[in-house]
Amino acid sequence: MVKRIPKVLTLEQVLDVLKKVDFEHALLVGGQAVLLYAKVYNIGNSIQLGVSGDIDLIAKAQAAQNLAAQFKNSTLTLAKMDDHTINTAVIAVDLNDEEFFQIDCLQEVSGLDTAKISQRFEEIDFGAGHTFRVINPLDLLTSKLHNIAYIAHKRDQQGFEQAQLALEIAKRYLLSILDESEAVCMKAIEAHFKSCLSPAYVIAHVEHNLDAFLIIEELGITHSEFVEKRLIQMKTEYTNRLQKHKLLLKRRKTIKNKKITK
Repeated sequence: MVKRIPKVLTLEQVLDVLKKVDFEHALLVGGQAVLLYAKVYNIGNSIQLGVSGDIDLIAKAQAAQNLAAQFKNSTLTLAKMDDHTINTAVIAVDLNDEEFFQIDCLQEVSGLDTAKISQRFEEIDFGAGHTFRVINPLDLLTSKLHNIAYIAHKRDQQGFEQAQLALEIAKRYLLSILDESEAVCMKAIEAHFKSCLSPAYVIAHVEHNLDAFLIIEELGITHSEFVEKRLIQMKTEYTNRLQKHKLLLKRRKTIKNKKITK
């Protein structure tokens, strides 16, 4: 029996697949969203080293069925009521006798509100009439930091590479908004700061050295009221939140050591 090998797709192959997706009923999330944004913001040359072979979409079963029909050699597996999975469907597409790639159609993304992320997506135009709906960069960052904070098997080289890239993507995204409107950017910064205070972001920073708050400081905003007042308030509140988590870790370590010595 031939062993089947999951294929890590090139950017061109990913784009070819996405051109078959009906983005009126789907949203790109996950590692391939990182790949596309890295392309848009021209981040790095070896970007896809940090991207998995799977393509993740928020999509319902009917959208999955329609997509599977676009491929000649595909196998569609629809989730059942008792499967206890976040997938609505899985599409396996054979490239040859040995290699295949997989499209995971999801009903949710861990750590995010599906209804909200489905409303504040970004549209990326790759020409020739192909526009892809992609998870907002700030939501993408939340997803990647949530994975690092709470899902142990995501804390591998690929997981950390994607999280680091998501941080840079989020910064480039905020800078692009700042270029267009400082007022709109300030609202986005406040939303990002609120995320920075969440447990997932704090854990990612304290325990895994992934600092999302640094993005705000690196934007280079010179507005005097922000620099002299709001940014200082943010730093103080964020530093206090980090200290609380560090104290919590210290208490846990003390309790653990006491149990060991008994």
